[in-house]
Amino acid sequence: MHTLESLKKQLKAMGLNSDDHILAHTSMKAIGHVDGGAKTVLDAFCSYFSEGVFMLPAHTWKTMDEQNNRFDPKKEEACVGLLPNMMLKRSDVHRSLHPTHSVVASGKKASSYIKGEEDKTTPTPKDGVYGRLKDVKGYILLIGVTQMRNTFIHSIEERKEIANRLTKEPILFELVKEDQILKRYFHKHYTKEFPHLSENFDRIEPLLIEKKLIEFYQFGDAVVRKMKADELSTFIEKLLDQDRRLFDSNEPYEGGIKWD
Repeated sequence: MHTLESLKKQLKAMGLNSDDHILAHTSMKAIGHVDGGAKTVLDAFCSYFSEGVFMLPAHTWKTMDEQNNRFDPKKEEACVGLLPNMMLKRSDVHRSLHPTHSVVASGKKASSYIKGEEDKTTPTPKDGVYGRLKDVKGYILLIGVTQMRNTFIHSIEERKEIANRLTKEPILFELVKEDQILKRYFHKHYTKEFPHLSENFDRIEPLLIEKKLIEFYQFGDAVVRKMKADELSTFIEKLLDQDRRLFDSNEPYEGGIKWD
């Protein structure tokens, strides 16, 4: 059985530092049996990255819409699994004020890093919490999940202004910020042919492995895919320059790679 200390040793083995910026996507089922369960897993993350930022997606895209348009970060449950919802209940975390793609974050730099999301207009803008991960030399950890859960790839597509990714009309949301109600317009993700576009992200993983952009480790029993956000962004941006419909298919990628 895994313990707090054994999990922290595994994080250290990944070459990660306490002041790093980390975005993790997780499967508690894949992590396996841990003494203390999910609480211990979160304790490991939050204590290890105490000098930086540790983030889990706390998405609400499944529930927030025109009818349910009031987003209260203290009350709205995430639609992306056990660990994000448990982390939301901790007293040492912050949640970004984004109606569909919030994150829950811990660490000394968390509050400043996630600030200002209420003034964005799309799910993962280049100057938002996902897009800026490349600018701060952050890391993406896929823990027991694949590229299908890699929200950062959406931000790369937004950076490249890929067409057919957002709703035509924005939705007026009401954001609860302490004792204020902020009214803001946001677009949601929408691709007619692929309601869940991220299911196509796995098609490029063989290329990422070939180019040594993924390092494989273990956390608990789960396989970890560790990626540097800046390197991943640069590579996928080049792929999108060659094929702007790169992710408009779920077939294995067979295109060539041309470098300047």
